Order: sequence, then C-alpha cells, then structure tokens
Amino acid sequence: MDYGEWFMLHLPQPAYAGTRGSYRQGADLMRSMGCISCHTPDWKLQPKGQGYDGDRRVFELAVNWNNSAARLEGELRDLSTTDANGDLEPAGRGYLIKGVFSDFRHHDMGEGFAEVDFGGNINTVWRTPPLWGVGTGFPWGHDGQSLTLEDVILRHGGDAQSSRDAFVAASPQEQAALLRFLSKNCLYDIESLPADIDGDGAVSTNFMVQGVDTGTERFNAEWLFRVPLKIQGMYQNTDGDFVRSFAGVNRVQAYGEDLPFRIDTDNDCWPDVIDGCPTTAGLKDGCNN
Repeated sequence: MDYGEWFMLHLPQPAYAGTRGSYRQGADLMRSMGCISCHTPDWKLQPKGQGYDGDRRVFELAVNWNNSAARLEGELRDLSTTDANGDLEPAGRGYLIKGVFSDFRHHDMGEGFAEVDFGGNINTVWRTPPLWGVGTGFPWGHDGQSLTLEDVILRHGGDAQSSRDAFVAASPQEQAALLRFLSKNCLYDIESLPADIDGDGAVSTNFMVQGVDTGTERFNAEWLFRVPLKIQGMYQNTDGDFVRSFAGVNRVQAYGEDLPFRIDTDNDCWPDVIDGCPTTAGLKDGCNN
C-alpha cells in the first residue's frame, strides 16, 4: 500500500491545454454562473506542522501549455529535502493544487441524475467530480449517459439548478467559451509528453541518458533512478531497419536487484532474506513444494 500511495501521490495531474488568459476567462465564467460553489477551483495544502503533513511528494511533473510550440510540455520540479543520511525525503511545504474544480462533497443533483439502485431506491445525491481532465472524459456523468459537455451541464438540477439556469441564460458566445474552457482541461500520455527533466529550461530532441540518445526529452521514471537505466539505443532489426530500442542493458544495477534485501537467487519473487529455500524455485517455502 505504501508503494501504491507513493505512485498515486506522484502521478502527474491533468493539465489545461490553453493559455493562462483563456483559463482565467473560463474560470471567471464558472464563477459568474455560480458553478464554483461546488466546483471549487483550487485546494491549498498547509505546510508540515500543527497536525498537517504538508506536501508529501519528492518531485512533481508540472505540465503547462507552450503557446509558441502549440503543445503541452512538462517540467520536472524537485520538492525534496535531504535527511541526515543523505537520502531524499518530502520537504512538507505548503502547496496550491490548481484546477481541481471540486469540493469533494455530496449534493442533490435532481432528477437528471436520478438512478434506481437494486433495492428500488432512487438516488439523486452524488459527489462533485473534479473537472481536471473533463475535456477527455467522454462520456460524461456518473452514468455515462451524456455524450456532450453541454448535455451534462443541462442535466444539473437540485442544488445545481441555479447554475444550470445561469448557463441557459448566458449568451451563445459565453456558452461556447465555457465549453471550450472545459474541453481544454485534458489528460495526456505521460510517457510521450515532451518534458524538461534535467532543469536546463529546454526540451532536448536528443536527450542523453548514460551516454545513449533516448530521443525527445520526456518523463520516464527510469531516468530518475539513483542509477539511471541505460537503454540499448539504435538497433538494426531483422528487416534491416534501424529503430531505437528501449531495452535496458543495466537492469540489475538500475533496479537495485543486487542489493542485499532484493537479491532473489531462485527468481520466485521472494527475496533471499525471507525465503526459506533461496536456491529452490517456488513459493516462500519452495523447499517443501
């Protein structure tokens, strides 16, 4: 569970594929229509201390729109500090989480979101979904019944009836601007996203790792290891074509498979230190199988 939590903490958050000006315009429209009473734009984490843990990440991949390149780009930011042993640990700073657009509370959404459960009860109460990534969230609604962003807005009722009515009363230009704003809150392919990993302020087209050209600089967790993974690089396949192979040639060192508490002689996924028969393949008690 620790590993799962660590992974989810550091997973890059969805991005806005547009300029800061268009983001402000969209957020202002949501505010004017009363949407942010439930779709709270930002959340602030208090710094560590007085019962707060602060930001428990050691890095983040900040993703923003590069207007000149007309694309999303990432930037690796260090959030860590160093302990007495020289190991990295979270600095626990305060942090403003932008663009969440949710209060994470449950609200009565009216008949448009009514659902009958197995017991025959009609439920209209749902948790406010975050809107980051909503532009690529097709189909929409908890039940996936809305095929457009406009339709899911028009289904709002109950506690959100006034916001729905404000959207209907808005001009066609304002409605279109709001829908464009929502559509740009998007997901992206993390592994292919161009990103500045080495902190030089630019995205290299020939990013070198362990002396090998890995192509366009991008976020790859294996590049962040204490011993970065070295790939095979350019390779001629059986058709005679040259392709870039990402097969690791120093896997043991990069993944620490030779560390005392990770050595697994019989390759049964049980490290020797807790394996009763470390040279016999099988479960932990392989010698008894």
